[in-house]
Amino acid sequence: HCCYVRATVDADRLPAFSMKVRPPGPGSPATAARIRAAAASYITPAEEIEARQAEGRVRVERYRSGVEALAETPAAEPARPSRSERSRRRSRRRRNSEDEAK
Repeated sequence: HCCYVRATVDADRLPAFSMKVRPPGPGSPATAARIRAAAASYITPAEEIEARQAEGRVRVERYRSGVEALAETPAAEPARPSRSERSRRRSRRRRNSEDEAK
């Protein structure tokens, strides 16, 4: 068995290196069962992970379809302000420029 190591000693990062390690022993089936039972309370079952990933793929596809639909839709022209609105804006700009001049 081989592995690569990136170690930090104090604040110094050492260069990465490879090393060989002894293969693990056969282990105890009872110990493995005990570890699996203890981990069961905080792990997510593979079926649930797959269901979440499938749901995410559906959401991404919906989003992409929506973006494509928006890209194909012609942009609407912005509504032109009414005459009275344009007049109010001009008056407001005149007042603001007069106030700044004071």
